Amino acid sequence: PGAKCDLSKPFNPPVALQGPVNSAGFEVAPSLMKNELAIVFQRTVGPEGGSMMLATRSSVDVPFGEPVELTALAQGLDAIQQPTMTSDGLLLFFIGLRGPDAAIFTASRASPAGEFTNRRRADELRWNGNVSFPALTPNGAELWFSVDPGVGDPRHFFRSIRDNLGSYGASSPVNELTSPLSEAGIAFSEDGLTVYFGSERAGGKGLSDIWTASRPSMAAPFGTPRVVEELNAS
Repeated sequence: PGAKCDLSKPFNPPVALQGPVNSAGFEVAPSLMKNELAIVFQRTVGPEGGSMMLATRSSVDVPFGEPVELTALAQGLDAIQQPTMTSDGLLLFFIGLRGPDAAIFTASRASPAGEFTNRRRADELRWNGNVSFPALTPNGAELWFSVDPGVGDPRHFFRSIRDNLGSYGASSPVNELTSPLSEAGIAFSEDGLTVYFGSERAGGKGLSDIWTASRPSMAAPFGTPRVVEELNAS
């Protein structure tokens, strides 16, 4: 990859990615490998519930190639959405839809060049309500997602910690980032110590804004969130 991002400085204005990863449809929830040579994301075209796409490139200096739909992971489901991948590209979590029900699923592969297999529903996370937007820290140590207890209720973050055997346990709320309104959509820095997320809380510019918070270590709680002024619009 190119120069490392300096999180102490403001972001430059967003620009659209070149190449076929963007379409006339709707792309959301991108997740990159650490070397930035592979990306998974959701693509939605028309009224469909969503598909998961994987695109690769030979260098960070060229656009991603034509995305490939991960059809094998959708078998028996109406749609698959909102993927998140570890930075080594070997572990994947995503939302699977069947009728009105949404659940977190996981899949894995032996190498970054392999196919994702071993799909299963991750019931060990034990969410209670409507689940959305899973997000892994790049090293896979934590899995976050949003839960709302019912239609119209605010969504809040829950977190599952991976144990020494590589398994994720029951999730618990991330109380230090909870507000009276909704939080959803998460991205972590490479070291997992900075989080960026969407929130409808007061203090932003619009209905939902990008906020950030940091922590001194993976074992510590996050500090007070602040709005990312340069990335939000009214």
